[in-house]
Amino acid sequence: MVMDRADRRLGPRLKVSEFDCTDPKEYNARNADGTSKCGFRSVPGRASGRQTMAVLTRLFVNSLSDHRPVEDQTGLQGTYDFELEWSPEVPVPADAPTLPAANPDAPSIFTAAREQLGLRLEPRKQQIDILVVDHAEHPSEN
Repeated sequence: MVMDRADRRLGPRLKVSEFDCTDPKEYNARNADGTSKCGFRSVPGRASGRQTMAVLTRLFVNSLSDHRPVEDQTGLQGTYDFELEWSPEVPVPADAPTLPAANPDAPSIFTAAREQLGLRLEPRKQQIDILVVDHAEHPSEN
């Protein structure tokens, strides 16, 4: 994930937050309704909240059909308020609780990130560590 614009301007739905979600005291603070001041809520096709760019990358990983890794390369420090609407790639499981329907006219997650947040999901090849478990057994009785 990188900045979309050379002038590093944020998109209309991404704003620097007045809260510092890297500070444990502020991270655990609550709104009057009991919800957390830091974090985000997401349903297929919509997400909003307040978080750092490193945490926001998880939203993109979970929204991509192949769940490929997303790494924060924006250089943006601190906490940001955001709202994002897109057309989900990942199908909603049949046994999932009833959720509000996603907007069928919304753009792809890639276009939404650029237009709404000023961020670009840019594919790159790089080496990553992968743990392969080739055998597992139940523990033996003592």
